[in-house]
Amino acid sequence: MSRQHAPLSLVRRPLFLALLLIVLSGCSLFGSATKPASFGQNNTQRQAWERLGITSYRTLIEVKRYKERRRVEAIVQDGRLVRATLRYWNEKNRDWEPPLELSDQQGEPYTVPGLFEMVGGELAGQQRSVAVQYDERYHFPVLIELGNVHDESGQVMPDTKVIVRVLEFEPLK
Repeated sequence: MSRQHAPLSLVRRPLFLALLLIVLSGCSLFGSATKPASFGQNNTQRQAWERLGITSYRTLIEVKRYKERRRVEAIVQDGRLVRATLRYWNEKNRDWEPPLELSDQQGEPYTVPGLFEMVGGELAGQQRSVAVQYDERYHFPVLIELGNVHDESGQVMPDTKVIVRVLEFEPLK
């Protein structure tokens, strides 16, 4: 007597659909690496960073927004920004555009103090959610997730999410 089994594709389909729903809803099976930011946590981490006494370093930071991706390399010596360059991702060519020099004012958000200021400024603005992951060794924000902006009436402004990620950090002598 032969047993009839459901085709394998019928068994896999519900599992596939469940996983697809999780992915599309933005949920994670393993939780997010970031946690909701707070002024107290940001200040504590900033103080721990300052106690390390690192005043010369290089960062490479990627910023992702709706239909935009960019990278900024910043070089800080003796606590002062000496160079910052910006490169945009060209989706059509699948490559980075040539670097553009940034002014000190434009490059400052991509320094370690600038990252702390970004978190604090967004918290003070109270227009969007702010989640952060801090580096365990150096204590600065390595991942900042900024939710969609809400206007004065509380309406969500679509496509305003921003993710800021430190890709590289190198202390310099």
